[in-house]
Amino acid sequence: MKIAFWSNVRGVCGVTSNLACISVIGALMGKQKAILLENHFHLNNLELILNQSLERNLVREYTYYSQVGIDHFMRRVHSGLDSERAVEDCSIRITNGLSYLPQNIQMNEEQFNYEFNRVVYSMLGLLEKLGYVIYFDLEKGESLSSRIILNEADMIVVNLCQNPAVIEDFFRQYGSFRKKAFYVVGCYSPESATTISMIQKKYQIERERLGIVPHSIAFANAMNQGKLVSFLKRSYKEGRKSENRKFLKEIKECVQLLWEFERKIGI
Repeated sequence: MKIAFWSNVRGVCGVTSNLACISVIGALMGKQKAILLENHFHLNNLELILNQSLERNLVREYTYYSQVGIDHFMRRVHSGLDSERAVEDCSIRITNGLSYLPQNIQMNEEQFNYEFNRVVYSMLGLLEKLGYVIYFDLEKGESLSSRIILNEADMIVVNLCQNPAVIEDFFRQYGSFRKKAFYVVGCYSPESATTISMIQKKYQIERERLGIVPHSIAFANAMNQGKLVSFLKRSYKEGRKSENRKFLKEIKECVQLLWEFERKIGI
């Protein structure tokens, strides 16, 4: 199963943070084996949001670090040598049921797209064969890798915000995505004039295809400090006793809606 997190605008709708939050909570709910990938080289990447200490804790020697990452994984897949073992060798475990193939800052976008285009279908086939739900954090731009993944994805999670111009732009420019789109409104505030109900009614979106990631200072602080995984695990474990219980309730509902949409479209 291939799920692409994407937005029609950059740096506004929280694509990376929404994916990080939804995938970690989904793993804690325990129903999927998933892996995270990204095709951009921005400072705001999954590794910094999930856990800034990932590299420091895992990597002891440069020679070992050179074996970890999506670039090395793509080369292993291209070579065809022990490619099933490559997933475990090249990825970082985030929590039970969730792994991450980190980017390599030494690889530029042109190199990445070249390598990616060579192995994309073999790579996706391998990960699906091994039973992974594949989550992609896609850049907004029209890169070759983004176009391929948007075309190949079973589902596109369209990340929106409560700015009417952004929402209108998506439905005007990207109507072809609607058939396999699930919508997430990031940093959602019920006090905004642009509510879930208004979006649903104006653009004729079924309620079960529309989730939210609420505005939360605690969530934002955890991301900025690179402590999102520990924040979500702690809040999940505390349950109703957590001061973040309302936030967590909405995320769990969003995950359930996403899973239900998967079943509905027959993935």
